[in-house]
Amino acid sequence: MRRITLLFTLSVYTTILGAQTFVEKPQSPPFTGVYASSTVFADVDGDTDKDVLISGYKTGIGPISKLYTNDGSGRFAEKLDTKFIGVFYSSIAFADIDGDGDLDVLIAGEDLVNHYAKLYTNDGSGKFTEVMGTPFVGVSKGSIAFTDIDGDKDEDVLITGESKSGIYVTSNSKLYTNDGKGKFTEVMGSPFIAVDRSSIAFADVDGDADPDVLITGNAFFPATATSTFRFVDTAILYTNDGKGIFKEVMGTSFIGYTKSDVAFADVDGDKDLDVLIKGVLYTNDGKGKFTIDLATSIQSINNGFFALRDFDNDNDPDIYISGRVGSKNSSGFYVNDGKGRFTKASVTPFEPIYNGSIAFADVDGDKDEDIVIAGINSKDAEVSQLYINNNVTTSMDDGLVDVSKDITLHPNPTIGKNLIVNYNASEIGNLILKVYDVNGKLLSQQIQFVGQGLQTIAVDVARLSIGSYLVELNDGKRRGIAKFIVK
Repeated sequence: MRRITLLFTLSVYTTILGAQTFVEKPQSPPFTGVYASSTVFADVDGDTDKDVLISGYKTGIGPISKLYTNDGSGRFAEKLDTKFIGVFYSSIAFADIDGDGDLDVLIAGEDLVNHYAKLYTNDGSGKFTEVMGTPFVGVSKGSIAFTDIDGDKDEDVLITGESKSGIYVTSNSKLYTNDGKGKFTEVMGSPFIAVDRSSIAFADVDGDADPDVLITGNAFFPATATSTFRFVDTAILYTNDGKGIFKEVMGTSFIGYTKSDVAFADVDGDKDLDVLIKGVLYTNDGKGKFTIDLATSIQSINNGFFALRDFDNDNDPDIYISGRVGSKNSSGFYVNDGKGRFTKASVTPFEPIYNGSIAFADVDGDKDEDIVIAGINSKDAEVSQLYINNNVTTSMDDGLVDVSKDITLHPNPTIGKNLIVNYNASEIGNLILKVYDVNGKLLSQQIQFVGQGLQTIAVDVARLSIGSYLVELNDGKRRGIAKFIVK
């Protein structure tokens, strides 16, 4: 085994490799810019690409709900014959509610006068018809989630939010079961706390193969003999017995929030679902017991949104968060090392937006996730922007064998001068080693003649700032990429 020490002079090159690069793709005509929005992708017309529905408020026009169909390459056109109700402070959810193999949609929100929850069925070609006489309560500032709560193979729905009757406003959390044909019935006596300015997410938190649910929002508690009425920010977990009967989990560590997103994902690779609530991460022990992760520090924002997704295509979820800090727009991008350790990137890939929404889908068929963000930008303009993901190196489409899983790095995170890289060279020859930051900027490159077999390479990282980086090794036949953190 041969030991090679590579000392880098961290000169900067401008090649975009090793990380996701997002580029805004303007539409012609453009998406209507909105705020107080909801944005959701779905294949509404059965052509295997992702279309997008955007609802929200447009100054000078009012509340809108517009459907844009995709030509498969990421070029969208408004479907003018679709007459969805225009709403803002909205929620949208697609599901096949009648079992005919296409996606129907439920849209909730307000139009300055009334609150709505309207269901539309799809004929399979993207033509929607409103379903009359549904039992749904109209809500605003809420959330909608479809799932099969009772194991009968159809999509039930939970709706939360603020409803209005005359001058009175009330909070709601209402569960409706589906008969399989799209007819819904309210479940009376469900244990869910009534909330508005809410978010909900279903996930199997305890490994028993049924969907449990986490509900956040602002709850109203009426006056009692010993206390006055109260509004309380809440975050409550309910477990499912598999038949759609839910029970509140007492004594959780969750901090209550209002106007917060909720997202489940396995952030640390232990095969269970952890949860992020308004920038606070909680890890799961696999049995549904959550512990706040004090080591993860995510920027605190107001009137914003976040996303827990794999932005850099390395099979672990990263975090993007956007909103307001004080009187200014702010956003942060946090890269996951695969073990649930997050490092803030020096540059965020998107324009900071507040009072908006975000949605993900592969809109151009290149097998990575593109993004639409709608809301208010730093210039107080209402926008709806599409960003195309131009992933390069992680696709490994140049004929080289991907050996990323065979690279080992230690210590990782590193706090010393050297990072040790172990790599099996396939033959005698030149080994090219490159280091990138998480935004794809090439920081250094070294060509070294090596022998065949296991190589131990000491990389000088003393001049690197605290953060996440990528190292790429290429011997002409095989290539591997690994992530490391400098602390």
